[in-house]
This record gives sequence, structure tokens and C-alpha cells, in this order.
Amino acid sequence: MTDAPIRILVVEDMGSVANVLTAALEALGYVVVGNAVEGAEAVRLAGEHKPDIVFMDITLEGEVDGVEAAGTIRSDLGTPIVFLTSHTDAETLERARTIEPHGYLVKPLEPRMLRPTVEMALHKHRMEIERQELTQRLQAALEEVEQLRGMLPVCAWCRRVRDDEGYWDTIEGYLSKHLSTQYTHGMCQECAGKFMGGVQDGQKE
Repeated sequence: MTDAPIRILVVEDMGSVANVLTAALEALGYVVVGNAVEGAEAVRLAGEHKPDIVFMDITLEGEVDGVEAAGTIRSDLGTPIVFLTSHTDAETLERARTIEPHGYLVKPLEPRMLRPTVEMALHKHRMEIERQELTQRLQAALEEVEQLRGMLPVCAWCRRVRDDEGYWDTIEGYLSKHLSTQYTHGMCQECAGKFMGGVQDGQKE
């Protein structure tokens, strides 16, 4: 089973640049799912095609420029953005940095830079997802620990613990459920002393 080809949306308002970029990407085995020339169109096509990467010209003409379109796509879909830049003013570049893009390509484009740019963008995106998942797991673990800091209903007779849903469980089962911990059973020194003392007393009888 082969991996699915990487799908890319190209957003560039200069037709000659868009054609060269599209042809170069397809020659490398990537699939160009669409071409947009305006920011609003880019947002629409990204929502329709769910590309793996968006190549976005920073200085698009129209009401929605490349930076704003990229910000919307990042916010709505989390899609990696690679900005296409040329002679861009400092203010626009500063706005672009706030989007936290996954790469930059300087025009005129160098086809040999496309593959490493795509691979690095996808790698950075995977690292972001892994960090988010790790953060979520840590947050969930902290919430579980916080729950254990409160009052713990314990049966005075059998020592079972009541959970949040009203069910009674062993202390091992309760902690395993809330802390994802596996248990083994042993014997502490005090109990071992008592047990061995009882065994010896039984042998004397």
C-alpha cells in the first residue's frame, strides 16, 4: 500500500508564477488541488479541498490579502502555510510572522527548493500536532490528579471507593482508572513479620 500523494493548494495572483509553481510541484509527484488568485477564493478552496499544504503569496490583491487568508486557513483548518515572497515591506512581513508559517519561498522560485520546503513544512506540522496531543494528555492527567486531592468516599467496612458515577470499586481499580496505573501486589515488612510470626506459631502447635 503506497502513501497518498501530498495535496497542495497554490495561491498566486501572477499567472506565470502560478503556472511555473504548479508544473514544478506536479513534476515532483505532488497533487495541486486548486489555484486561487484572491484571498477569499483561497479560503473557500482550502475549505473544499482540505489540502495538506497551502503555498500562499503574501501580497495578494483584493480585500483579503495573503496574510489574512493564511490566518483564516490556519485558524479554521490548521493547514501548514508556505509563504511566497518577493519585495515585501517590513510591516507585511511582521504580520506574516504572526501567522507562524511553516516555510518561505523567495520569488523568483527555485524548483530545487520545493521538495525540501514541503518536507520541512510537513515535519514541522507533525511536531506541532504531537506537542498538542502531549499537552492535552498532560492536562488530562493534571485534572485527574486534582480530582484525587479532594474528598475520597471510602466504605468503612470493605474499604471500597465510590467514583463520580456512584459505583464502588477497589482502591486499586479506582486509582488504575484515574491514573492509568498498573499494580502488582507484595507484602510490606510489618505485614510480612506478622505473617511469618503466625506461620511459626502454627508450626509450634
